[in-house]
Amino acid sequence: MKTLLSLLLGGALLAAGCDIWGTAARLASDGAVDDGWAGEEDGKPADATDGFDGDQASADTDGCVLGQDVFMAVKLADGYFSRPDRLLSGLFDRQPAFDLVVQDDQSEILMVLVNLRLEMSGSTFENSAKLSFGTYPVERAVAFDAGTSSQRDNSYDIAVMTMEDGTPPKQKLHVLKNSATSLAFSSFEGFPVVASEMYGSANLMAGRFNDDDAPDLLVNVAYQGSSNYLYLWSGDTFTLHSGNLALDPMEKYLVKDLDGDERDDLVFVELPDMANPQNPKWIKVALGGKTASDGFFALRQVASFSELVTRDLITADFNGDGFQDLALAVSASDNKTELRFFVGTNIGGVFEKFSESFSSYFVDTTAVRLQAADLDGDGKEELMAGDLNSAEVLVLRNTASNLSIAMKQVFAVKACADYGYRMKDMLAAPVDEDRWPDLIVACGTDSEGAIYFLFNTCGR
Repeated sequence: MKTLLSLLLGGALLAAGCDIWGTAARLASDGAVDDGWAGEEDGKPADATDGFDGDQASADTDGCVLGQDVFMAVKLADGYFSRPDRLLSGLFDRQPAFDLVVQDDQSEILMVLVNLRLEMSGSTFENSAKLSFGTYPVERAVAFDAGTSSQRDNSYDIAVMTMEDGTPPKQKLHVLKNSATSLAFSSFEGFPVVASEMYGSANLMAGRFNDDDAPDLLVNVAYQGSSNYLYLWSGDTFTLHSGNLALDPMEKYLVKDLDGDERDDLVFVELPDMANPQNPKWIKVALGGKTASDGFFALRQVASFSELVTRDLITADFNGDGFQDLALAVSASDNKTELRFFVGTNIGGVFEKFSESFSSYFVDTTAVRLQAADLDGDGKEELMAGDLNSAEVLVLRNTASNLSIAMKQVFAVKACADYGYRMKDMLAAPVDEDRWPDLIVACGTDSEGAIYFLFNTCGR
């Protein structure tokens, strides 16, 4: 069956400059992907363990004082999204203002919102585009600027995986080029919709994995083993690399330049062996930028664990030594989540991998999203753990010293004010013009939802 790809373009939704936000309100106070949640826990923060300080206030920061009143909640007016589920940021019209991509839950729709402006009095977006993929639900989406450094136009393109009915279901890859002047998306010339034996669950990544400086696309498929499809930039479109890649099926993953070589790397946790769930699964680092003869990636094993569900992962320089560290959220007993912190190691001043040992912090929830950002301006990145069940964001302030990772729980903020709404996704990014990191949260139930912005008032 042929996929129908239609684009409904928006000046359609709004005229530029119209206020489409709800009333701002104070609330008692985000990538890696988690495909669901379990349990109905309250999401209250647990006591810290293994050397973490569990105090409930922060007054010893070099920036602003982190507390519940730091965030002001602003709701995107109802009616624009039925069930927002996943969030992406990008730059789609060459303007410096923040742009957002919203994926509807179990829907074939992606919505691109351009030039979001978040102010304490209310906010706007100037333009929008609605991407529809026929009857095929969107499973994964990534935003990136295609081409080499001399070709890139500072207007992001989009790649999307959709799922076709079948047993097993087949995945299809769509790669859409953005015309920044009109916010119109069309398929890359010479790159039709691809569905070459992509059966099962597929992960989609964009990054500069090759030894050139152009973003590539990687599809990692888990079905009766692992299949990897690497689409390399070849002048004006993407072509499929014919060789095999030594990458395992991935339970959770992220893309980031870990070693500072301007090529992107992977951090992932292996998908568990469903036939033998007691077998250990490994956390691995795949350093990119290698040639095809070298398999594109240099693999490093970090640590293994068994019979635990990986809920999310994120990297940041938590201890301030100039190298990326890893925060990993895994299932724990008594309906808790364990946050494990692995320190980044180096050889000769170049990132190598993460430490095998880790320190831990426990939170009372069974489902989380992780984000990291310097919320208070002290030069250290905080960790935000979004509780999908209670729709609260637990903020852990970074108190690292002497190159050790240390966190202090300072507060939890309610992210979804609507009754019965749960958190679906969370993104940390500077939305407003002051460039301080804000939080964007997708909220909802199985039948409705909304987007909330937690406006960071630090520095004001």
